[in-house]
Amino acid sequence: MIAVDEASSLASLVTSTDDPAARDCKNYRAVAQNLNVRFLGPERSAAVGPVYVAYRRFGPLDLLAPLTGLQRPLVLVIGIGCTMSDWTPRLLRALAADREVIIFDNAGIGASTIASDGIPAAADYFRFQAQTVAGLIAAIGLSQPDILGWSLGAKVALHVAVYHGDAVRKVISAAGSAGGTGSSTAVIDAVSHMSVAARLGRAGALLERPNNIRAEKAVMPVDVPEVSEIRAQVAAEVEYHKGDGIVPLLPRVTNPTLVVTASEDITNPPSNQGPIVAGIPGSVLVTFPGCGHLALFQEVDTFVGLVNNFTAAAGAFTPQPDQFYTCGADDVMLQTRNLR
Repeated sequence: MIAVDEASSLASLVTSTDDPAARDCKNYRAVAQNLNVRFLGPERSAAVGPVYVAYRRFGPLDLLAPLTGLQRPLVLVIGIGCTMSDWTPRLLRALAADREVIIFDNAGIGASTIASDGIPAAADYFRFQAQTVAGLIAAIGLSQPDILGWSLGAKVALHVAVYHGDAVRKVISAAGSAGGTGSSTAVIDAVSHMSVAARLGRAGALLERPNNIRAEKAVMPVDVPEVSEIRAQVAAEVEYHKGDGIVPLLPRVTNPTLVVTASEDITNPPSNQGPIVAGIPGSVLVTFPGCGHLALFQEVDTFVGLVNNFTAAAGAFTPQPDQFYTCGADDVMLQTRNLR
């Protein structure tokens, strides 16, 4: 396990472009474009308990589009060591084509600050983040939006479903984990015998930013987390992989839930998705073959199409496998066996 006091070098992840890191998104085919991000609008703020949350909200680019037929707003929760500026413009623009999208800095990261007397213990980190997300939803006047979390953000989204299920409608967990000792800590374990910077580079890195992704993000507003902020997230991850995590609590989730994984993800591998799918009644699993931890950035059109179909479904959602993804619990169980 990575020692928390060694995490100061985690800041090097922000600019990591080691070839091994690119391996975990080897099929990323997007060409960096000169994208205009004015559609993001201004950075706003909301007071939620001890947290001053920085966020942005934006909707369809076509202001003349009819307001009828739009999908429910979608709240996005970003991953470890990231701010809301780490979402790619292409993904945001595609998700916002027919809905309002809300992005924000997680509590204690970037521009979202926590009062000194409100900072949570590492063991309470994810529940605290979930409470903040639910509070933000209420503070900005949303009524049961859908929520999509990626990586650490997926863990937060699962906590929202467990503890604040009434605050959201549908839940999308992309590259997440239910934690506990039975959950794979592939990246953290893989980096246990070398310097932190080298460990995370060779393990695929937690941010996994090859040059093409970094080029696309270069047009996003500057919003970089401090080393101490990332250290707090690492401490939380260490605690999250103790005991049972939230596995015993998943059966209480009643929100329709879509679980997305990728066959080449070494950060939160397919084996981490089994307990989520098994624990949440009626949850649906989709696997992107040949993709890594950044599958949602690799296959933007397909991923957004999947999200749109899931959020628009009036009843039970049954995705049909196509050339980009496969579906079903059998698929994740097969991959679980292969990873052991």
